[in-house]
Amino acid sequence: MTETNPTQRAKLKIKFQDNARPTGADFAEYIDSAVIQADDGIRSTDGTISLDKPVTITASGAALDVTGSTKLHDTLEVAKDSSVAGTLTV
Repeated sequence: MTETNPTQRAKLKIKFQDNARPTGADFAEYIDSAVIQADDGIRSTDGTISLDKPVTITASGAALDVTGSTKLHDTLEVAKDSSVAGTLTV
């Protein structure tokens, strides 16, 4: 999904509130704002999230924070200077 202007839930709730008359464009915006497993390559089964396509994680002003055990079963590529707080076992 290459969304540059994400839909806000509050905006959709107004368009779809009781007695409102959403347009075809409103329905398209609603559908496009959702994650569609087959289209987006993201599946969730029994508490496991699977990614079927390459993923880029971009954070604006925040870091990727992973809590708990993390396993990497393939290649880790670091594109810029990085640091590790704690222990990194390779």
